[in-house]
Amino acid sequence: MIDRKRIFWWLRLLFSLGLLFYLISRMGFDNLVEVFISAHAGWFAIASIVLVSGFVAGGLNLFLFYRFARRGGVFMGRFMTAFFDSQFHSFWLPGRAGDFIIAYSLRREVPISDSLLYVVMDKLISLFAIALCFAVGISIFVSTTTGWGLIVSVLVGAALLIVAALNEKARGLVMRLCPSKFHVSMENVFKTFLYFNDDKRWVVALNLAGTMGKLLISSLTLVLFLKAGGDDAPFVPAFFAVSAGHVATLLPISIQGIGLMEGVYIFFLAPHGVSEAGVIFAGLTGRVVSVLGVFLIHFMLTMGAEGLIDADQAKKVVEGMEKR
Repeated sequence: MIDRKRIFWWLRLLFSLGLLFYLISRMGFDNLVEVFISAHAGWFAIASIVLVSGFVAGGLNLFLFYRFARRGGVFMGRFMTAFFDSQFHSFWLPGRAGDFIIAYSLRREVPISDSLLYVVMDKLISLFAIALCFAVGISIFVSTTTGWGLIVSVLVGAALLIVAALNEKARGLVMRLCPSKFHVSMENVFKTFLYFNDDKRWVVALNLAGTMGKLLISSLTLVLFLKAGGDDAPFVPAFFAVSAGHVATLLPISIQGIGLMEGVYIFFLAPHGVSEAGVIFAGLTGRVVSVLGVFLIHFMLTMGAEGLIDADQAKKVVEGMEKR
């Protein structure tokens, strides 16, 4: 029997590597090597610290979301251990692996069904934030008309989704119009909005503020890695480049946005004097530091920790929850 998921994964990998190779060949491999050789160690170290702090900030943002939504009952040390365990496994497991693993790891403190509601809402808030920032960036740097059209689309789309979630007749209409394969996903979205209605709205607003903070840290990280490679990138275009890069990674055509994200960065930053070699340097080194940083923190936090899972168990957890 043909494993379509595996074939699709290999096609996405080939697309990512092919696009990355194209970008490198277009600017010249020698230029990229020169950037690596001449990179400033001090700026690289600062960029690495800021990048890792971004992961910590992401964990704290989700922790506060859990903590306030449940009005206590979740302890930061235990949560951060589960969070970095999920981040570690999500590097090599597909789809919503990180969501499933954090929910399973915290099952003693938080019911799995509630955990999945929290991570779904966190993802929806992140999607709204990056989509809106991407639209604003398009209106500023590409096309005012297109950008404003996207801004209106994002805001109207979010409003319609909320209305549909809170109104029974609207929910029924959406489910009738929605293809059957998306019914489970839409039901989960509606259930999440209903859960956070009323007295938990301020928790959503707090998480949105934290999400914007994460975007700012990610943008600063990009600017610092570019600085290490010898490029001075203005912060505002970098912020919108990061937002657009996150949007690009949502497209199911690449692995972790490899190649695609670098192409988006070049599109936004090249008009501001940033070299393509500098962008590739920032993208590649940032990914390596991300993996090493998460692995190191994961290793320190999970030594002797109870209730966590190994690689084989992680696969079984993901497979089991995807069948629900």
